[in-house]
Amino acid sequence: MIEFDGVNKAFAGQPAVKDLNLHLREGAFSVLIGTSGSGKSTTLKMINRLVEHDSGTIRFAGQDSGEPVARARRDKRRPRGPGAEDLAPETGLAGGAAQLQHAGDKDV
Repeated sequence: MIEFDGVNKAFAGQPAVKDLNLHLREGAFSVLIGTSGSGKSTTLKMINRLVEHDSGTIRFAGQDSGEPVARARRDKRRPRGPGAEDLAPETGLAGGAAQLQHAGDKDV
């Protein structure tokens, strides 16, 4: 179960999500529907912790997502290691992709 109780999130002083109360049952199929700018994407980003909420409580299976144990689990899931931009930092992503393509052209 995922629960939002009085959750708020603002960007540059503008509220994106205001006093959200949402309870999603485990195993249930759920959909967020709303107009552009209504906070759907922000809510999803708060669920997977890409964006931290400003106030209120978010719980997963009854545990507050801000508790140390939940934070430790979340930190374990964070990707580690080099990304595509690290292939050739001096040339950027496009240069790195070009280098990979040329490497495949070589006879071995």
